[in-house]
Amino acid sequence: MACFASTVDISSAIQRRSKIARGVVIALGCQFILLPLVGFLAVRAYSLDRVEGVMLMVVLSSPGGAYSNWFCSVFNADLMLSVAATACSTLLSAIFLPVNLLLYLSASYGTDILGEVRWDLLIVSIAVVTAGVSSGMLLSCRLSRMSTLEAEKPRAMRIRRRLGAAGNLCGLVLIAFSAAFSSVNAPLWNRPLKFYPSTATPALLAMTLSLLLTQWSRLRLAPAERVAVTIECLYQNTGISMSIAFSVFSGSEAARAAGTPLFYGVCQAVFIPIFALVAWQLGWTYAPRTDHICKVISTDYQHHADGGADATLQGTMTGIQTLRPDETDTQTSSAP
Repeated sequence: MACFASTVDISSAIQRRSKIARGVVIALGCQFILLPLVGFLAVRAYSLDRVEGVMLMVVLSSPGGAYSNWFCSVFNADLMLSVAATACSTLLSAIFLPVNLLLYLSASYGTDILGEVRWDLLIVSIAVVTAGVSSGMLLSCRLSRMSTLEAEKPRAMRIRRRLGAAGNLCGLVLIAFSAAFSSVNAPLWNRPLKFYPSTATPALLAMTLSLLLTQWSRLRLAPAERVAVTIECLYQNTGISMSIAFSVFSGSEAARAAGTPLFYGVCQAVFIPIFALVAWQLGWTYAPRTDHICKVISTDYQHHADGGADATLQGTMTGIQTLRPDETDTQTSSAP
């Protein structure tokens, strides 16, 4: 978490604060209000037992993850909004995660369940995440100051890339460890049938409802901002919930608990690319839908967020429109 937080360019987010603040607030509302509510309804609808129910609520109450930024970058949604929303949601999770768990776990299983959850270990996990994010943000501020010096800018960029790679490595190791531990003690493919739809349904509902919400004209979100908000709502930091699973549960229950964030990670890895590709073809991203898919995922179109490409295109079209009358006048004046 410290590595991921250090890759957030705080100075760029501050420069665009007036444009992205509204989108960040909407994304946080979807992530900490809409998504846990959908999870609670899924827990009740599928009558999940204590381990799966607690872990599903932990997953859906967790903050967004840095991979949502990667998805927005690859598929050309509003990357800066995504980065800002991820940073804010990670910091606010220290408040909203335990509040949502207290509210929805007591409503789902009664107040007795609250006594069974190891809140001390949960608080320790949240404290560790908060400390990691805070230290990463402090390092990011340092790197942003380095970037203002022309001589230090390449070094700051190298450090950010290395920290991002280190964060990816840690995340992959955690996922691999969780997959191995879960498959040995409680295989992901050997779960009750309702386990799979109960985990996938909240993801699909959250994606659909957040997309419908962002279409409301009064929110004044641009199409690429709507795509970013939807991805932020759907994508959860499963690394945090996996850590909590190993901290709060033990033995075979820990293996069962780790399977929920693991399978949710599979769901979001499938749903987000499909949604992003459909959004691209509908013209909701910065990438032109006429471009080849290989160019779309390998080219940075983020400068469109500032109107650069749109202004260029408009100027080109204006030039074409003014050129044609000139050509007509030339032909007319040269006629006998």
